[in-house]
Amino acid sequence: MKLYTILSFAFLVFVIGCKNSTPTTPLQTGDLQGTVGLYDSHGNEVPDRSGVTALAEVTSLSGISDTAGNWVIHNLPTQTYSISFSKNGYGTVKNTSYSYIGGGTVSYGARVYLYQPVGFTIVLDSVSATSDTSDYQHFGYLSGHISGASADSAIVQAYVFFGVTPIITYGDTTTWLGGLLWNNSRPIPLIRKGNDFYFTSTNWEACGPNGWIKSGTTIYLQGFATSTKYSPRYYDVITGKWIYPNPPPSSNILSAKIP
Repeated sequence: MKLYTILSFAFLVFVIGCKNSTPTTPLQTGDLQGTVGLYDSHGNEVPDRSGVTALAEVTSLSGISDTAGNWVIHNLPTQTYSISFSKNGYGTVKNTSYSYIGGGTVSYGARVYLYQPVGFTIVLDSVSATSDTSDYQHFGYLSGHISGASADSAIVQAYVFFGVTPIITYGDTTTWLGGLLWNNSRPIPLIRKGNDFYFTSTNWEACGPNGWIKSGTTIYLQGFATSTKYSPRYYDVITGKWIYPNPPPSSNILSAKIP
């Protein structure tokens, strides 16, 4: 019996010792590389693409682009990251859910572009609302202008959004009720007069996600000056919203009451 107890204890020590000595497999690491491009506020590509920081957020791992726009993040462990691209004076672009698998050198994929904010100023000059006899379709008149864009006539655009409160966010579907003119995604035509661009509309329609806005409702309108050269929006998995790296310049807010 004593011999059996001693042998059992020895076997237990051996098993525990072997279990504790088993090494833990570390996360596989590698290098993530890619390229970036830069555009200035006039929509011209910048030849020197250096100084852009590519960062694996919530870590200290990053890479800085060279003049050709090439960057590398070294020794990046395998996991899902929020990768951000930033440079002073430019809008920050992010991929908030990038799945990275290490082992050797991995290409990030398509080139990432950063854009400088535009220097436009937009003003809504006047707005009015009317209603047709069917009482379910509402129209109105609106006018406005854009300044500071005379050198950018090929890339400037104007949009006007409206809501039932004076809090209007460009492209935010929680407050945006529609666009202007007959198509919610079509920009307003611009007419150049001197150094400014003017726009008018005589057939904007007050229709939102719940149908036509009822008679007697006050709506609020705000214009946004945009450029055809801009960093595309990205989806933030944390906030659940689409983010615009360079929010377009916004105008004053005018109101109109549906008759």
